[in-house]
Amino acid sequence: MTKLKDAFSNIEEDKTEKTIIKTSKKIVSSRIGKKFIGGYVDSEVSKQLKLLAVEESTTNDKLIKEALNDLFEKYGKSRIA
Repeated sequence: MTKLKDAFSNIEEDKTEKTIIKTSKKIVSSRIGKKFIGGYVDSEVSKQLKLLAVEESTTNDKLIKEALNDLFEKYGKSRIA
């Protein structure tokens, strides 16, 4: 019975440690009020996006925002990205 109790007490300690780790993350000021949108793509898609960013002297983020704005416009929504 003591082993079982010890096992559960270790779980509680682990939860506390994870909470401490989660709350100790620093937030970059440029990301305040923003949300992350992501998805999994084939490695070739990622590679091509990176190459396009280099060729156009821009960032992946800016290209993704441009693509989202084009998508919004296609469906009659405001270009807000």
